[in-house]
Amino acid sequence: MRKYYIDYLRVVLMIGVIILHVSANNWYGYVETNRWIVFTIYSAICRVAVPCFFMISGALFLDDSKKLEYMKFAKNHIIKMIIVLFVWAMFYQVYALDGNINVFTIRVAIKNVLLGETQTHLWFLYVTIGFYLLVPIIKVYTNSASKNSMVYTLLIIGMITIGIDTLSMLTGTIPVIVSNNISKMTLSSGKYVFYFLVGHYIDKYNLPKRPCRILNIVGVIALGLEIYITVTLSRVNMIPNENWMRYTSIFVAANAVAVYACFRNLEVTEPSRLIKNMANCSMGIYLVHIFWILELWKHNFTTFSFNAVISVPVISIIVLTLSWITVFVLKRIPVIRKFV
Repeated sequence: MRKYYIDYLRVVLMIGVIILHVSANNWYGYVETNRWIVFTIYSAICRVAVPCFFMISGALFLDDSKKLEYMKFAKNHIIKMIIVLFVWAMFYQVYALDGNINVFTIRVAIKNVLLGETQTHLWFLYVTIGFYLLVPIIKVYTNSASKNSMVYTLLIIGMITIGIDTLSMLTGTIPVIVSNNISKMTLSSGKYVFYFLVGHYIDKYNLPKRPCRILNIVGVIALGLEIYITVTLSRVNMIPNENWMRYTSIFVAANAVAVYACFRNLEVTEPSRLIKNMANCSMGIYLVHIFWILELWKHNFTTFSFNAVISVPVISIIVLTLSWITVFVLKRIPVIRKFV
């Protein structure tokens, strides 16, 4: 049975990812300006998108009603995702060559891909592959775990992942940041497994309305604190400080869980064909949207082109539209449609 709330959520999250990356383009500088604060606000609001996508994966792949056939799962998801990753990593490597294509540059491009040195946004695919490798193990537990057992497990994993990151930021120690994408496939998959399990738990048990309202209030407060602390710390040294905007920050975690629980709690009808199409295209849009951001950047159409309050949503809408059209076309080409 199709989970309709996930279709609506995917659309919102995809828009959020694009806004996040558009606003991030000029975020790492100009801390003293008001438009930097605008970029920070847009970025902070949309940081929930990635954790919520992880939660969707948990809700879909850990569903108790679905029996896992490992060989079929490996073929349809793990191997397919590895191929998709390689194809798009190579695409962005070749794109970065800007026409300087020869045997040597292609060899370097292939080497970079194999070493995990790829376009930044593709880190999500490495972590997703790591999740897929963990699914058979986690599913054995979730299929038999009681509700209380799940709560205790989430608390423990939350303290280990979110808690340690938060403690490290409070004490001024440097959190472990995994920079290589290959490492992210293993280390970061464990780091984000909290969201994977939360998605399954909320999908399965659907929190009552009262706890959802409380979570929403907590989420709004967390968002406010995230923005205030980020701006304050950044302006102390006049250098952008995104520690409290990291995906394992307690503020981002609280906000993401609130958003996911809110959507799960909504009583939604079957989405329109338009919403379904966009939801089905969400992965393809994610893969291609950076290309259009870079293309607009090349033609000097950036968030600096006009007022930041307006430029971020306007450019995001343009990128979303171009990406959606691109994926719509690619999905109609027999061989290529497998990779979007």
